[in-house]
Amino acid sequence: MDGLAFLAVIPATGWDGPTREWSVLGRLRERQSVLREASAAAKARVRRVSGLSQLMTPAAMEQQYRDQILSRWTGGFTVLAFLFAHPDSSAMRSLDSRGDYFDIRSGNTWDLFFPGYYKSDRDDYFESQFGALRAGQQFTRDWYFNPREFDDLRQHVEEKCQGQWRYSGEADLVLTNAYMPDQGELTIDWASTVSGPLSDPALGILTMTLATVIENLSRDLELNNEDEVFGVRAVVNPPGEDDDRTRPGREFFVSVLAEIAAALAVKPFGLS
Repeated sequence: MDGLAFLAVIPATGWDGPTREWSVLGRLRERQSVLREASAAAKARVRRVSGLSQLMTPAAMEQQYRDQILSRWTGGFTVLAFLFAHPDSSAMRSLDSRGDYFDIRSGNTWDLFFPGYYKSDRDDYFESQFGALRAGQQFTRDWYFNPREFDDLRQHVEEKCQGQWRYSGEADLVLTNAYMPDQGELTIDWASTVSGPLSDPALGILTMTLATVIENLSRDLELNNEDEVFGVRAVVNPPGEDDDRTRPGREFFVSVLAEIAAALAVKPFGLS
């Protein structure tokens, strides 16, 4: 499963926790493991075809080039994207009607997390015993929303980013950077957090819809564009706001990683 398929697993989307609970860190660790294994496999393929380039077809040479790049993978950054939204929001209604495409579009490039939501094959009465309500009728027909667990992750993210984001009460998009090393634990660059409201015409909020956010963010990451807010400036940097300190600029993120690398010499690697 890729992309959105990982977003809802019983009991609800959380930061970290027991093995039965799907978590943000669990998803990142899985991606880290996949990349590590893919890099090792690429190294093996490069060794096998070494010295045979004159006998290779153009397609094989292109594959070798890709393998050489992948074989040198020692870590990289990814974007954590959270949508804090209740089931009656325009964003969640859009997910319900277009989720199949959103799942395909996000693919292996990035993940959009929906705090408080989970997937279950139980009936409404069973889930209501735990305070959960069914989220939708189409793509999210087997998704449930648990307000308590939504609030738990809201509190966690607010505390970690130290005021970079405070939940508005409506549909908030929150972005932050994470670094996946080849070996060791993940690092979350909470200082890079940016956020903003998604469009909701009924509330007079006109920024970007969930569909536009997914399309722009996916394209930006696929093309390695140098857009410091990953194609969603209309959400995270509304007109009139131009404070560089609130942007997850990639140059800033690189400097943060340099500080982390220096710290590794004096203490064990861990989450920030």
